[in-house]
Amino acid sequence: MKGLVYCLNLDTVKNKNIYQFEAMANLGFTYRCFGYLNNKAIIKSNNYKYIKYPTGFFKRIFTVFREIAANKGNINHIELYTGCGNFLIVEFFIAKLLGIKVCVVERGSPLRNINSHYGKFSNFFRKYIYKNATQVWIRELWMRNALVKLGRVDYFFQSNAIELSKSFCHGSRKDIDFIWCNSLIKFRNVEWFIGAVSRKRFHGLNNVLLGMLDNNKTVELQQEYVRSNKPNNTELLCFQDPSPYFIRSKFFVLPADIVYLNFALLEAMSFGVVPIVSNVEGVSEIITDGVDGIIAEHSKDGIEHAIEKAINLSDEEYEILSINARKKIEKKFSMKKWAMNLQRLYIEI
Repeated sequence: MKGLVYCLNLDTVKNKNIYQFEAMANLGFTYRCFGYLNNKAIIKSNNYKYIKYPTGFFKRIFTVFREIAANKGNINHIELYTGCGNFLIVEFFIAKLLGIKVCVVERGSPLRNINSHYGKFSNFFRKYIYKNATQVWIRELWMRNALVKLGRVDYFFQSNAIELSKSFCHGSRKDIDFIWCNSLIKFRNVEWFIGAVSRKRFHGLNNVLLGMLDNNKTVELQQEYVRSNKPNNTELLCFQDPSPYFIRSKFFVLPADIVYLNFALLEAMSFGVVPIVSNVEGVSEIITDGVDGIIAEHSKDGIEHAIEKAINLSDEEYEILSINARKKIEKKFSMKKWAMNLQRLYIEI
C-alpha cells in the first residue's frame, strides 16, 4: 500500500484536517494539500505539505498536473473535496488521466444544494463525479439518501472525531455563558439563538457568536440579520480557532435542522462545554439528554426554554454534565478508533 495522499480543492488547511493527518501519520500516511487561501491551521504538523493554488486557470492546471504526475508512483489515492468552485471537475479528470483513484470527500452544502446552487454545466459534472469516483466519503447520515438520488449506492461512512482537549475548566471559573461556534448557514437557525439571548430576562448573560465570515454570499442574509439584531450581551467574532473561547464557555448552542456530528459540537464537548442542541435526526447518537447535554425542542421557543433550563442548573448539576460531555468524546469519538476505520478505506480503495 502506498503512503501518499493528495487532498485537493480545499479552501485551506484547518485544525480538523490536522487531526486527520496526525492520526494517519501513525499508520504510515503523509499528505499533500492544495488550497486557495493561506494555511489557517493553528496546530503545527510535519505530516503534510501545503501548496497554495496559483492564480490563473491554466497555470493552476499545469501546477496540479505536474505535482501529481511527478509523484504518481507513491500516491495511494486523491481526496477530492466538494466545496470550493468548479476546479474539482478538472482535477477529477486529471486523476483519471493519470490512473489515480479518487475518493470524493463530501462536505455537506455542495450535495445539499446541487440542484439549486450550481449552473447546468457544474451540476452535470458534479453528478458525474459522485457517480464515477472510486469512493465517496460521507460524514453525516443524511447524505446517504442524497447520494442514492444521484445514482450512487455505495459509500464510505466515517463521521467526525476529535482529540480530547487537555484543557478543562470548572464551570464556576467560566465567564462565557453561551457560545455559538459555526458558520451562519440558514439551516442552523442562528435567528433562534439571537432571539433567545435578546430576551429581557437573559440580559445579564455573557455570550459569544464566533462564526462571522467575510465576503461569503451564502451566509450574507444571516450575517446581516445578526448584525442588525445583536443584543448588547453578545459579542460577534470572525471565525477563528475556538479553543480559547471553549475553555471559557459553559454552554454550546446549535439549534440546527442537521446536527449529527457537527465538528464544532464535538470539539466543544471535548473541552467540557455542555451542548444544547435541537431534537433532530441523529442527535441521540451524540447526546443523552440530561446526562451529557440538553436536547431542546426543535423550535425558537424550544431553544429559549433550553437556555432557561441551562441557567437554572446548580453548579453541581452543571459540573456533572460537563464531565460527562468530555467522557462521551473520549469513549465514542476518539481519533484512535477513527483512524483505524479510515485505514480500512485506504486499504480497500
